[in-house]
Amino acid sequence: MRLLIFVVGILASTISISADLPQTVGVGSTSCSSWNKIKSKPEYEFYAVVWLQGFISGVNTSEYLSKGRLRNIHGKEYSYYANALSSFCGSPKNAHRSLSSVAMDILLASEEIAPQ
Repeated sequence: MRLLIFVVGILASTISISADLPQTVGVGSTSCSSWNKIKSKPEYEFYAVVWLQGFISGVNTSEYLSKGRLRNIHGKEYSYYANALSSFCGSPKNAHRSLSSVAMDILLASEEIAPQ
């Protein structure tokens, strides 16, 4: 488990918790407008939400390891993230945004907590 946390931290270490994201590839680079066209297929939604959960977990872990900051993402189920993704990408003002950018907004909407 510690190895997994270490690897996730290393992979996410280049990502800042600011609104400015580095370039991404894969699922994270998909625009909301593209996502809205394919999200009705359950397998696409599943992969995107699982990716979203991993991305958010990785950034949260990286922030904790590098800056001691932590967001409360515990206890939020698959449906929470599926609904959040649909809500953020469903807004016309977000059509041009990438899923990575939307993922950061979802993470930042979570309460900051004191690490234990």
